[in-house]
Amino acid sequence: MSKHNISIVIPTTGKRQELLSRAITSAFVNDNSIFTEIIVVANGPEAEFFCLPDTISIPLNASIYIVRTLIGNVSHARNIGIESATGQWLRFLDDDDFLLPDAAKRQYLELINSEYDISTYAGAIRDENGRTFQIICPDGSQDYGYAVLGPNCPALTFASVYRLEKIRHLRWNEAWSATEDEDWMRRILQSFTPNWITSDEVVGVWYQHHKYRLSRPIPFNAYYANRAESIIKTIKILIKQNRISNIQKKSAANGLWSAIHGGFYFSPIHWSKLSLVAIRLDKSSRPKDKIFTSLPWVHPLIIEWLFLPKRIINHTYRVIHGKLAGFNIIRKI
Repeated sequence: MSKHNISIVIPTTGKRQELLSRAITSAFVNDNSIFTEIIVVANGPEAEFFCLPDTISIPLNASIYIVRTLIGNVSHARNIGIESATGQWLRFLDDDDFLLPDAAKRQYLELINSEYDISTYAGAIRDENGRTFQIICPDGSQDYGYAVLGPNCPALTFASVYRLEKIRHLRWNEAWSATEDEDWMRRILQSFTPNWITSDEVVGVWYQHHKYRLSRPIPFNAYYANRAESIIKTIKILIKQNRISNIQKKSAANGLWSAIHGGFYFSPIHWSKLSLVAIRLDKSSRPKDKIFTSLPWVHPLIIEWLFLPKRIINHTYRVIHGKLAGFNIIRKI
């Protein structure tokens, strides 16, 4: 029986051993035709002292390798993982999230028996009490460009599996700590248009918790500025290479409006200028909020400026309330 190798890259600082153990164990697949190569990338000042949790039992159809780097950067760790991977297929998994092995197995077999370059499944968001409060699904479109340029880029880190030979040369943006997952999906599009398949089946869990948070506080404006920069860079490349369709332009315009609306009260003049890019891509585009869709005859910029004072007050209240409640980490939005 021929074996199909899956490489799974798991960045960790080693500070969340119980969660890391769960993540690694969830990556094992009960199928002798699939060999799982798990690459644990220990990153940060304590990486040289990292050891695997002693609760892990490695099955015969799996192996675990540890790679160390003193640079504490999750995207840097993922890039090292890409360089180290030897499998036919690659996926990323954060050490505080976990996979559903049976669903992951179906995803692998679907890819192995096809010509697809990327498979993206759904993911569940679950809290510390085990409550699943949201399911994030791909938008159902088989047009990869349309999906990743829009406001709902399917960027859950663990949800996608990639044909390694197609993305081996690509790297995550190590300078960003917000929307770097969206940017990764768009970097693929910048390089080539993948043959893509999606499913609404949940393949993993994005675990939301407040203990041992490793992410740095990020201002909202950086989140939206990064999204806009990523979209604009991608469409420039696609236009130059004559690889963008009208429906992808429309999706990119909607993606830009999601950033413009989100960041408008931080720098209204800047975002007003960027709105011209969205309008050039699609004249009918606008934010998806109800106030904009219910007034289609009013230019979206007029609405943005009219509601600016109210939004500044609301945002200031949320920030103060969040700090008083102790929630100052907003890496995942």
